[in-house]
Amino acid sequence: MKILHFAPYYEPYLRDGSKTLTIRLNNRQKLRSGDQVSVCIGWTADQRDALFQARIEQVAHIKLRQLTADDLTQESPDCRNVEAAALMLSAIYRRLIDTHQAVYAIRFRCLD
Repeated sequence: MKILHFAPYYEPYLRDGSKTLTIRLNNRQKLRSGDQVSVCIGWTADQRDALFQARIEQVAHIKLRQLTADDLTQESPDCRNVEAAALMLSAIYRRLIDTHQAVYAIRFRCLD
């Protein structure tokens, strides 16, 4: 089964259902609408815990600046505008990300 892996910081937002979108720089697993995934948290791939099963609702390959306010609200509280999202992604990927960066916006829905 494919996995959506998140840092432990996001656990409360995943559990309460407020995080239903993730912004990624790549789509290594080739996620597509309709795919079922295991949503996991942990610092590393070998130290992760499954939270729930989810279905991928949409995968959009767009520029970061094209994300809507609704998209950002569903990402997390630290991404209330595209500039903040760029800073968050820069911290995660450890390189400078700007609002012109192409990203994957992956929307998902909990099945459990």
